[in-house]
Amino acid sequence: MSDRLISSDLLNITVGIRREAGVTTSQVRALIEQFVDQPGSSAEAGGIVGFLWLDDIPAHRRGDFLSALSSLTPTERPEDREPPRILSANHIWPSRISG
Repeated sequence: MSDRLISSDLLNITVGIRREAGVTTSQVRALIEQFVDQPGSSAEAGGIVGFLWLDDIPAHRRGDFLSALSSLTPTERPEDREPPRILSANHIWPSRISG
């Protein structure tokens, strides 16, 4: 096994690729929960209660996380999702374009 660290940026990019392939947000969230080291709940530890982030996955578990992420089966078909919204400069700054 390599001793190089897997960066948070690489995790973010990989999750984005898997999301584009049809893996749902809830699938990714459930996987993150499996790989975050949690000795107790955040409330018990006096920490902030909220969402877990990719940054919360410890460095020694990131390789296994990426393996598990790549094995998730997409449940959304890309063609079933809404197309991205395209904005023109006129939508963003109507006062500057219209004169």
